[in-house]
Amino acid sequence: MRTATKAHSYYELINRPAPVVVESEYADDQYLFLKVEYQWVRIALDDILYIEGLKDYVKVHLKNVEKGVLSLTSLKVLEEKLSARKFMRVHRSFIVALDKITAMTKNTIQIGKKNIAVGDQYKNAFNQFVGKWM
Repeated sequence: MRTATKAHSYYELINRPAPVVVESEYADDQYLFLKVEYQWVRIALDDILYIEGLKDYVKVHLKNVEKGVLSLTSLKVLEEKLSARKFMRVHRSFIVALDKITAMTKNTIQIGKKNIAVGDQYKNAFNQFVGKWM
């Protein structure tokens, strides 16, 4: 019985929800730390093209990195940590880096070769952003 209790305690310890995103106070909001597999990876905010939500994970697409970085966290957590001046949630499954947008239409954003649809609930905020540039 004691062994089972100890095993259960260990299981809870390693599976305890921990803050997945940590921002460094000393990096002046230039970096973000994400837990990727068994390590913390520092990601420069300037390297982020867009972030894609995949159920319980997010995939951070970076310039100069083909596959992207997969982390067990949610878009909501990242959205709260990222600067609203540099990043915008435009779809239930996407956050984009505003300075990486290469083209846009009324309903889509293009970043490099990737086209991202603007979701209905995010259109007003996106149109306000576009209105500042027009």
